[in-house]
Parts: sequence; structure tokens; C-alpha cells
Amino acid sequence: MARSYEQFVEKQGFAFRARPDAIRLNGVVRIGWEAVSTATGDVVGGGSDILVLDDDGRIKTDYMFRGS
Repeated sequence: MARSYEQFVEKQGFAFRARPDAIRLNGVVRIGWEAVSTATGDVVGGGSDILVLDDDGRIKTDYMFRGS
């Protein structure tokens, strides 16, 4: 996470925001996200993450899919 933050947020000037279409089914959550230029506010990319939760609801595994 720290390396991704340095590479994309600090050096490239991007911020990331969640799309409003998150969905949870039992212990799996899908979250859509967008990469936004901090200089212009333009959306410059995006994707989805699939989170697998443990029995306490904490993230056990995170699968990231860039693109849509």
C-alpha cells in the first residue's frame, strides 16, 4: 500500500474514490473505484476490487481489477 501511495498519489497526483455501486454477498464484497487527477478533477481510470472477508468481517484477500 505504501508503495502504491507513493507511486500514484504522491508522485502522479491521483486520488481514488469509491463508486456508489458496492455490493456484498455473504463474505464477498465488490467495490468499484475511480482514479481522479488532483489537479483537474478528471477521472483518469478506474476498476473494481473483490474483497473476501474473514469470519470477523475483516479483509482476508483483495483482488484488484483495473479497467471498469
